[in-house]
Amino acid sequence: MNMDWLIAKYHPCFLTAGDYLLKVQNRVQSVSKDGDSPFTTALTDADLSVQNLFEITTLANHPELAFDSEEESMSLNKKYFPREAEYRILLDPIDGTKNFKDGGKTFGVVMTVVKDRQIYAVAMYLPAYRKFFYSVRCGGTYLAATRRLSEKGKIQTLALPRAGVVRTDHASKDLIERIDKVIQVKEITRDYDPQTWRWPKFGILTGEIDGFVKMDAPLEDWGAIAFMAENAGAMVSDKDGNLIPNYFDFPDRKIPSLVVSRDYIAHSLVLNALKSWE
Repeated sequence: MNMDWLIAKYHPCFLTAGDYLLKVQNRVQSVSKDGDSPFTTALTDADLSVQNLFEITTLANHPELAFDSEEESMSLNKKYFPREAEYRILLDPIDGTKNFKDGGKTFGVVMTVVKDRQIYAVAMYLPAYRKFFYSVRCGGTYLAATRRLSEKGKIQTLALPRAGVVRTDHASKDLIERIDKVIQVKEITRDYDPQTWRWPKFGILTGEIDGFVKMDAPLEDWGAIAFMAENAGAMVSDKDGNLIPNYFDFPDRKIPSLVVSRDYIAHSLVLNALKSWE
């Protein structure tokens, strides 16, 4: 299956989802979800609506694809998809639901295409930024014109502005302090303010952050963005500096430690800070 062709088929779905999210954002309703953190339990009816849109689009046009979503436990259509298939779609209907619910702009829709337990393509639309990114395995990462996918430019993380900020997520105080000694850290649980927050994980592709560190990183969002960043020239490793050949080598689609940096210098700073961290 041609990945560029598949992404082009889903492109209108991303735009419809984005327009919808912007229209309902100030009226969105929360949905109950178990958990301890307001960030991990953030769920809205908009998440479920976007999930439903992509499910319907897939069933109507590509019923041979398997489909998994971050909120699949509430799916109305899960039963209609094949359990196993050559290709599988992974969807994060709203990456950054908490900020979306709070009226911010650092949210997006992320779709990953998987074959043989390998990522083959990732597409991401940022409605409030009006930016559509996509990346195909061994083919680079592109920023496309919002309405015309054919108008695109290859992006390189090295060419983006240096932000001087590394993002962490639910990190320990010790880990944050170690990195903070060499480069400024913005930690979601410590620094989040709905009015001022501007350091999303996808900021590695927009120049808003120089990298991120995430423990137990879910594949659907953190892994997908790491894939896009790596295809744009970023450095990607675990906390010990080891390469991660396959993001699917770990249980529950969670990467134990994920370090992503715009360039070798930023990556070395973070890895050196993490050397003695346990």
